[in-house]
Amino acid sequence: MTVAKIALSAATFAIDRPYSYRVPPALAGVLQPGMRVLVPFGTGNRTSEGLVLSVEEAEGGKLKEIVTLLDETPVLTPQGIQLALWMRERFFCTVYAAALTMLPTGLWYVLKESYALAPGIDRETWETQTEGRPRAHRILTLLQADGGRAALEQIQALEDLPNPRQTLRELEKAGLVVLEEREVFRAPEGEADAAHTQPPEWTPDQREALDTMLPALRRGEGAFLLHGVTGSGKTEVYLAMVAETLKAGKGAIILVPEIALTPQMVRWFRARFGPETAVLHSRLTDGQRCDEWRRIRLGYARVVVGARSAVFAPVENLGLIVIDEEHEQTYLSDRHPRYDARRVAMSRCTREGATLVLSSATPSILSFAMARRGDYTLVEMPRRVRGLPLPNVTVVDMRRELEAGNRSIFSQLLIERLGECLRAGRQAM
Repeated sequence: MTVAKIALSAATFAIDRPYSYRVPPALAGVLQPGMRVLVPFGTGNRTSEGLVLSVEEAEGGKLKEIVTLLDETPVLTPQGIQLALWMRERFFCTVYAAALTMLPTGLWYVLKESYALAPGIDRETWETQTEGRPRAHRILTLLQADGGRAALEQIQALEDLPNPRQTLRELEKAGLVVLEEREVFRAPEGEADAAHTQPPEWTPDQREALDTMLPALRRGEGAFLLHGVTGSGKTEVYLAMVAETLKAGKGAIILVPEIALTPQMVRWFRARFGPETAVLHSRLTDGQRCDEWRRIRLGYARVVVGARSAVFAPVENLGLIVIDEEHEQTYLSDRHPRYDARRVAMSRCTREGATLVLSSATPSILSFAMARRGDYTLVEMPRRVRGLPLPNVTVVDMRRELEAGNRSIFSQLLIERLGECLRAGRQAM
């Protein structure tokens, strides 16, 4: 008898364990670890979603049977399953809750419907046949402008054309368009490919940092704390390491602390690595996030740039994770499960044979302590690119200001400097 071990969405932490279910004959040879299923759980006709952890042959027994399969292919890799099991022990959540954190909401709604101009139909022909039919004319104009085809979602987005299916059916009957069943990836807005750039000549600090980290990257090991002052060229170091990762046939994840920083980082990586770059963050629509996730899962994109949750990106053959501004508190999830992206990254790198780089101009005390203890190798970049000077910083003791009668939140020195700045017609932050 074929038995599946399943983590259930209905299980609380106290009763969270792999539950055994009999695999029906129709699913024998089809069911794989990492797929989601619907199973009976509890009393009456109650059911629960579940994630298949393993499938094995076992002795007979009275087991309930899986009701139905929810996925055509596994949504979690074997490494993803192991990570979910680790998260349960580390962050006190259920295995299914951990798995759900790794999956995009839009995974349940994969878009596969698109329309194309019928073969051999030229513009003059369809313009003649759609004269006096503005809705049909607009749809065909969109198809023509989009290279001959467009996703149903794009057609529905046309202004004043919220329900175009009737018009599309009429166009199908007339032989002007054909329906295609194919997956259509919806690109995130404003994420157009940037003009290609070439790597600049490395500074001595960049070269020294790369000479330290690249050998470990090639061996598929190592954890580094990159301590580089603002403007020292840390991003160029990331780009060089990603290039080396791709050369080895592996994938990379770059984490940034804020969504606002993601577009800039994406532009830099797209300019260097083109469409192999994917983006994951919470401001994407469900459809966009799902499509970016699927591009990564299918291997079309091997470089992932995103905020905290991008640490779970389904990159096969992971070679590198970089955490930019690693000191930021945004890497701590404030929602269940409450995970630390830095610890998850370390677990993934150790488990999957990848290199971890935590980077900051002001590393956290914990990271410095871990570097001193030997958990991380400390790499320093103390100088700015092109020898640019660091800004002057003056520390003012506000206790002395208070003694002098200044009850403002601004020191007298700061008020004077702001005045000088404004009188010179400049700006201040």
